[in-house]
Amino acid sequence: MARVGIIGDTHCPAMLRRYPAFLSRTFERWGVDTIVHIGDLVDWHAINFHGKHADAPGVKDEVRKARRQVQNLYQRFPEATWIIGNHDDLPARRADAIGLPSDAIVNPVEYWEVHDWSLVERFGYIEIDGVLYSHGEIGSQGLYAAINQAKAETASVAIGHLHGNAGVSWVANKARRLFGLSVGCGVDWRVLAMKYGRKFGKKPLIGCGIVIDGSYATWEPMAL
Repeated sequence: MARVGIIGDTHCPAMLRRYPAFLSRTFERWGVDTIVHIGDLVDWHAINFHGKHADAPGVKDEVRKARRQVQNLYQRFPEATWIIGNHDDLPARRADAIGLPSDAIVNPVEYWEVHDWSLVERFGYIEIDGVLYSHGEIGSQGLYAAINQAKAETASVAIGHLHGNAGVSWVANKARRLFGLSVGCGVDWRVLAMKYGRKFGKKPLIGCGIVIDGSYATWEPMAL
């Protein structure tokens, strides 16, 4: 049985400066012994498919800044599972778009120097104590994405991907009880890479997820 701490989408270098320290304090308080990064560790704004903000850093500067934030997380949590999100996968998606073979892309664990992290490929999941952890981009989306994905999988789930969703919903029948946990994120919506979110009144929910022994889940908000 595990006490799992779940890091939300960080989109480095757009991660909130205080987010790693919040994670450390929260995970220590809950006695966490297993770490999962739910995906979108990095943003890759400079090569996204939706266009780059003119004043945002170029690729080299973005990578340099992102690497500092990634290493902050890695130093705090030297053993973790990283589930590849849609933003993490942008280099491979770009390569695929121009016909490069998959072996032309460097392993993300090596590139970002998180050598002791284990990797789950995009659209994949890891199961811990019967709970399915995935980035969350497959399946139901929207406000009730987590619990709807739990119903579809007939298993409790923990997801990220949806920055404005956070919290736990439950469903039960005569045989079992399931939860759907959305873990929120750790991004700063004020930075240029996140500028697309400024027009929305609904802002990111900053926090992390905790799952105990596969049977209890909670969302911990960060004080802003």
